[in-house]
Amino acid sequence: MELNRIFTPDYDPPRGNVITGIRLIDGVPFYQDEYDFLINKRTEEEYQAIKEWVETELMPHMTRMTINENHSSYGLKHVAEKELGFYVSNGDIKLVLLEKGVQYKSCPNNPNTSYPLSEQFFKTTTDVLHLPYSERPKHWRTWRFTSTEKAKLYPDVLREKRSEVGPEGLYNDICISDLFFDIHRDVICFVIEPNAWYFNLGKFWIKDSKNIHGTKLCEAFINALNDHAKQHGEDEKIIEYVSGLCSKRRQADIIADAKSIAPRTLGDFYERKRER
Repeated sequence: MELNRIFTPDYDPPRGNVITGIRLIDGVPFYQDEYDFLINKRTEEEYQAIKEWVETELMPHMTRMTINENHSSYGLKHVAEKELGFYVSNGDIKLVLLEKGVQYKSCPNNPNTSYPLSEQFFKTTTDVLHLPYSERPKHWRTWRFTSTEKAKLYPDVLREKRSEVGPEGLYNDICISDLFFDIHRDVICFVIEPNAWYFNLGKFWIKDSKNIHGTKLCEAFINALNDHAKQHGEDEKIIEYVSGLCSKRRQADIIADAKSIAPRTLGDFYERKRER
């Protein structure tokens, strides 16, 4: 990996302690082996994954007015390793935060750095859940969900389902809830312990506290169901039934019924408790 940075061959750390084999990158101290690893072994794909992790996980917690000297880049690199599933060096964390312009303070007797990181970062949370690394799809780092892409599937899925079960089998609450969840099972899931829906952002699942994402998906799905019924010339009774599903209350019922289809537990996800 190329580093477009300013390097100096030696570094005299604070308090007069001289440690050989340390370089500065724009003023931030790096061990020589950290520097060599970044240059010779770190791939661009891995570095991009680390950057995304810092952006989504660390940056929202860089909220202190002063440096939090209780933690350093060395501790953060261990957290990143557990959550990303591959080796992360101390230098990776320091370089990414350097590029983001985060305020830092060098530790007195080693080349670690501390940051204005809130203690909230180290508390257990169920607002964000990670599947174990081995269970994530290969493209999880670059996966992006768009409701537009998902909506393109609705006409074909509805047509196939109608052909399979007929109008009477399609237009009923049970089938519609099942179909809604089946189409969206890769982007929404219900987790039992927090009694909440979660939404897939690719790198992690985030709690959909007010079910905003699920409601939008359900609304788009019901609109497509309405269009499908009209295009196939369904009888008035079916048209009336589908039109009734456009109300927020009825869509909330569909989402509520979908909870029981394939619920997950917190044990299915990566434990978010962070060691100090």
